[in-house]
Amino acid sequence: MITKIIGDSCTDLTDEMKEEMGVVHVPLKITIGDETFIDDDNLDTLSLIDLMKKSPVMPVTACPSPEEYAEEYRKNDVNYVVTLSSELSGSYNSAMLAKDMVEKEDAGKRIHVFDSKSAAAAQVKIVFEIFKRLKSFDFDTMVREIDERIKNIRTMFVLQYIDYLLKAGRMSKLQGTLAGLLSIKPILGEDGTGNISLLDKRLGTKKALARLVELVAEKTKVIKKYADENDLIIITHCNCYERAVKVREELLQKCENVKKILIVPSKGISTVYGNDGGIIVSC
Repeated sequence: MITKIIGDSCTDLTDEMKEEMGVVHVPLKITIGDETFIDDDNLDTLSLIDLMKKSPVMPVTACPSPEEYAEEYRKNDVNYVVTLSSELSGSYNSAMLAKDMVEKEDAGKRIHVFDSKSAAAAQVKIVFEIFKRLKSFDFDTMVREIDERIKNIRTMFVLQYIDYLLKAGRMSKLQGTLAGLLSIKPILGEDGTGNISLLDKRLGTKKALARLVELVAEKTKVIKKYADENDLIIITHCNCYERAVKVREELLQKCENVKKILIVPSKGISTVYGNDGGIIVSC
């Protein structure tokens, strides 16, 4: 029986992680002006950042088609799928349409699509949660356990630039609140339903990151149903590895019961919305 973990390309796994866990990416697409890029392993994110800075037009992103998901589902007997928040992207809906399509073709297929209710680092954390249970959990138990875990995963981030999120409508409820903040840096996060909320704000990036660390530490102190709930934190960085290392060092000092903190570079979609210098933390 072939079992596969599938993630859309906002699941910011490194090549080594993908190989170790056998994860397959279904890529989104990025269009800037007349150029369209597939968010796969061939995408050069540094060139993407450079083009974003030079282009007078905003990037536009497009989710995978149902057929692109279906093509991957058909290869496997069991599919565990992790997507961007359904509130932020059409990726989840495409994955669900593909599930219906493939299950009608073959009633023996087992497919579950997990709505991450978040993005980037959170999707990486969910993949790790699935992988460590593959050998011990049956399909129904896996679905039940991971759905419960997703309810407790929180994502927080500090971005150098919030223009793309605002103009792309990903933060429409915060448009007026965040407009004209200038040197004030917001600390943002998902609100538990898959939308983005304002958690706090500070003057300058250094103070904002310090507050981000405090908020993550506060979250990890909360007593949860699972003893190992806080054993892994993921940091996605957008072209700012040294900054991510500093955040990791501070988190290790402040967070209780955290066994491991992994740093991963942003892939294309996270780069578009996180932009140069962005830090995203999921715990």
